[in-house]
Amino acid sequence: MLVKADGYLKEAIKIHPNYKNAYLLLGNTNYYLRRYENSVAYYENALRVSPDYPEATKNLGITLRDAGRYYGEVKKDMLTAKKYLNRSYTINKSDYETVRLLGIVNGMSGDNGQAIRYFTEAVKLSPNVAQSYSNLGTAYKNAGDQVNANANFEKALSIDPNSLNHLK
Repeated sequence: MLVKADGYLKEAIKIHPNYKNAYLLLGNTNYYLRRYENSVAYYENALRVSPDYPEATKNLGITLRDAGRYYGEVKKDMLTAKKYLNRSYTINKSDYETVRLLGIVNGMSGDNGQAIRYFTEAVKLSPNVAQSYSNLGTAYKNAGDQVNANANFEKALSIDPNSLNHLK
């Protein structure tokens, strides 16, 4: 049905090239089909037609975040993942998941300083999430700062006694 909707929405745009909602819905359709590049392009078209279109801005940020996750986790392409995540971050700096993923992609790329920066932001955004402290502790450990690593691991354990099980 998504593929069918995609065809109908493209026809709507042929009839009315400035139909912002058709671009939004095409972005949504392609997002659900995991055609992230197409989805981003359709949201950008919606914003070209209507620069202050909040739904398109919000959905663009989510799509960029999830494209970053996909390229990092599935494709193992950290450079592309970082590109998408950085764009998502410029749209919504308070999205915990985008910030957390930026910490991960920077850590996996060996940039411990940036990993610490983003995981510190993640802790500020979600101070009651044990994983935030666990990730920050791991970044400090990778940077050679065992004191800060242990302090964050202890904080994670105080929130959730099982939070460090994945490190064993």
